[in-house]
Amino acid sequence: RQMCIRDRIENKLTDIDFYNDCIANIGTVVLVQGIVQTTALKYIQLGFCRIGVEGAKTLGKGLETNLAIEGVYLGKYRPYWQKEMSPDPPIDSNNNLSSEGAKAICRGLKDNVVIACLDLGYCNISADAVQDIVSLANSLTALKFLSIQKNPELENQECEFREGIIAET
Repeated sequence: RQMCIRDRIENKLTDIDFYNDCIANIGTVVLVQGIVQTTALKYIQLGFCRIGVEGAKTLGKGLETNLAIEGVYLGKYRPYWQKEMSPDPPIDSNNNLSSEGAKAICRGLKDNVVIACLDLGYCNISADAVQDIVSLANSLTALKFLSIQKNPELENQECEFREGIIAET
C-alpha cells in the first residue's frame, strides 16, 4: 500500500483520490511525504479513509509546507471536476478527526492563500473545534466552499461565516 501511495505522488499528479480506501494513519505519513515534495499536487480526496487524530496531525504538518493545495476533501464531496457526490460508505469508514485533528488541519491551512474548498464533513469533529474552523474559514480569502456537515456535535452550533463562503453545516 505504501508503494502505491508513493507512486501516485511521485508521478506528479495534480490530484490524489483515496476515497473510501483504508489508508488510515500509517498511509497518511507516506502521503504527507509526497505533499511536502511536490507543488504539482492541488487536490486531496481522503474521504472515508479511517484517518484518526494522529493522521490528521501528520496531514496538518504537510499542509503547512505545501501552500499550493487548492482543495482538501476529507468528507463525501468530490473535487469540482467530478460531476456528482460520492455515495455514503459504511459509517465505520468515516475519518475520526475529533477536535484535536480538526485543529491540526486548521493550523496546516492557516497560511494557504489559494485553498478554495475544504470538506470536513463526516469526520466526527467535536464541538470545541468550531471556533478554529470558523476563524480559519473567515481568514482564507480564496475559500469558497466549506462543509462540516454530518458531524453530530456540530449540528446545533452557531457559525457565522464571511460573505462569499458557501457553508454546509
